[in-house]
Amino acid sequence: MGVGSWVISLREISGVDLVESLSKEVSKQPITVGFLVQDQHSRADCRVLTKKVSGLKVGLVSQEWSEDFKNKKIDILFIAFGSPKQEIGISDNLEKLPAKVIIVCWFF
Repeated sequence: MGVGSWVISLREISGVDLVESLSKEVSKQPITVGFLVQDQHSRADCRVLTKKVSGLKVGLVSQEWSEDFKNKKIDILFIAFGSPKQEIGISDNLEKLPAKVIIVCWFF
């Protein structure tokens, strides 16, 4: 997959559209995603997404920042805790986060 196929046009895009589109693309690659979400409802939405996107490799679904993250292999981490909690959490935990890419969005 070339870089061009990862480019999303610069227009307003909802978080759910971004997550779904990106998930469909990465499901075809050896890429693992993770989700940090704020509640049980969002955890359920993650399960729906994994059923909807065949082949999506999910290495983490959590509602808490954790020391256990160091042991996870996550390429893309979606964080949806709401502002300012997610920004504060990223700042406080950046060294512990296992992801190569962090995407902050409200996606469900």
